[in-house]
Amino acid sequence: MQLLSQKNKLSTLLYYIQRFGDLNPKILGLLSGIKDAEELISYLRNNYEYRTFPFFNEKALGLDKYIFTIYSRRKFDLLKLYEMFDGMIGFALRDVFNPSSINLMIYSNSLSFFKIFDYLLDNDFIYHYEYLGKVKSRLIYPLDYSMFNFETKEFEGISPREREPFQNVDLTDDFKPDYYDVRIIGKKQERTYSNLKDLSSLLGFSFKDVLYHYQKHIAGKGLISSYTTFVVRPHYRLQVIFSKENTLRYLTRIPTLYYVHILDNYYVAHILGWNSQLFKYVDFIKDAEYEFNDKISITVHPANDKYRIAASIPYEHFTEDGKWDFNVERMILKAERVIESINYQR
Repeated sequence: MQLLSQKNKLSTLLYYIQRFGDLNPKILGLLSGIKDAEELISYLRNNYEYRTFPFFNEKALGLDKYIFTIYSRRKFDLLKLYEMFDGMIGFALRDVFNPSSINLMIYSNSLSFFKIFDYLLDNDFIYHYEYLGKVKSRLIYPLDYSMFNFETKEFEGISPREREPFQNVDLTDDFKPDYYDVRIIGKKQERTYSNLKDLSSLLGFSFKDVLYHYQKHIAGKGLISSYTTFVVRPHYRLQVIFSKENTLRYLTRIPTLYYVHILDNYYVAHILGWNSQLFKYVDFIKDAEYEFNDKISITVHPANDKYRIAASIPYEHFTEDGKWDFNVERMILKAERVIESINYQR
């Protein structure tokens, strides 16, 4: 395949995949006007580290998100933290320049989980935590593959243009997802390379049930709002915290800014990166600090388990009668066991 001649088609197709997903290449071909969409997706799967991660409709699923930073002098595996919170962590990001600082996003449907932070303080597992706030809304930006070199497999430079997030039409009409819907979404997030047949096998559901729930509920009711599609694995993630909308618009020129949480007083943006672009991205972000008189915090999280874990929605906590079951007492018992095991290893 002549990559230079196909670049426009590939970047256009990847935009549509990030908008609608990749589970039906024929539909993608019709939407994008690219007749060989199925062949191009096959090419991406065979020649790149291709995977597509779905973002769920948070309002429809009844899950809220909360952003924290915790501080601990102890050495521990981030998976231990995930275990303590009984799978309620969406991501845990340890700063490479300050390993005692860990950024957390917690899924929940109530504030009862705050008790776990007090427990960790009382037991000297952490020495401080900062609550940044509840996520009020979020913005999802497609990775800008017009800035991607398909031969070197790297994003190149900063775009001259600001980007707009996906604008999603709410199709839910007060629809409430069921047990099948939530598990299909969670497992697709967990195994991003899975197709519907794979999901059927992994979940132990019949293919007929998976197909029905995907077509009628997940796609039909907009339970998945959009996707991020990767063709190469990033080397790190940047988390950038700032307070001004002008800063956000400026930062959208970074082609790999893909997700922004909006809190009461902050924007929390996530940017994927490759080593060759690190200084360029950081320099560009610091320029915004001076340009807009905005206080900006940047943390760097290498893409390995020591510094970063990301998880699916906690679908195991969604019951067959359609409710989220989060038990703080169970979390505290798990935290107690984890702390004991870490103390024993010291």
